[in-house]
Amino acid sequence: MKTRLLMSILPLVVMASAPAFENRSVSANDVSVAVRHFVSDGWQVAATQNFHIHHRGAVSVKRLQQLADHLETRRHTIGTTWLGSEFASHWSVTCDVFLHQTDAQYEQHSRMPAETVGYARLKVGRGKVWLRRLDLRWQTEGQKTFDVASHELTHIVLAERFCWRQIPRWADEGIAIASETGERPERLSRVLRDAAEAGRLFSIRELLTAHSYPGDRQMADLFYAQSASLVKYLAETHSYEHVLRLADASTTHEVTSAISATTTARDATDLGQRWEAWLRSNQGADSVLVARDE
Repeated sequence: MKTRLLMSILPLVVMASAPAFENRSVSANDVSVAVRHFVSDGWQVAATQNFHIHHRGAVSVKRLQQLADHLETRRHTIGTTWLGSEFASHWSVTCDVFLHQTDAQYEQHSRMPAETVGYARLKVGRGKVWLRRLDLRWQTEGQKTFDVASHELTHIVLAERFCWRQIPRWADEGIAIASETGERPERLSRVLRDAAEAGRLFSIRELLTAHSYPGDRQMADLFYAQSASLVKYLAETHSYEHVLRLADASTTHEVTSAISATTTARDATDLGQRWEAWLRSNQGADSVLVARDE
């Protein structure tokens, strides 16, 4: 199989968390990973075991340490949650993280609009990840960059499992949203709730077979919200591994065969009915956060 370039864009919304699935950002007060500093190709670099953080300009050592702790801790949490304990010692290539101080610098290097804040680039193929890169619009104040990093890091981690074929959109974004830290849950929770009440949800077949994101912002929000909710449902009623099995099977099998082989549902209609019943019974929780902190 030829090596291919896979790209992921930050979804603009997340769902709320319940205590059993609490996610939080990590600060230097929680953990302090080893960081060494050097210069490479005109960039200052703060290097940890699994990340090289490239930066220019005035970035404090404290903030670099906080970001290093956040990246290493979230990598471990997301990886062991979704890929198992053996993931902790497996990281085929260092992830290069580039911090950009201005919108112009971010757009130049990431080739994405500044409002995305973060962008992950992957080169995968032949069963291996060959390149990991994360560009961040560095926010000197606030938590936004850390929250975006959690989301994009999920795409980077999942590439270890999906090196032979591209992960489906619903799983890639649903799991990423489920793993994201941040304070933007209520808007997406309302999007899903309002769509369910109005009968405007995507069918499970539409969700599982989507090859691209909806162009309309509102429909894209619903796609992200519903994907994350389906991930949460499958993780709770089956397992994390079953989410990945369905994602894998849905790339190589017809939808009905993929569902019946990896879940207790018979087909897309049956799975949709079960998920909607679960959604109605869990409306008070408003939770799709799945990756668990230890």
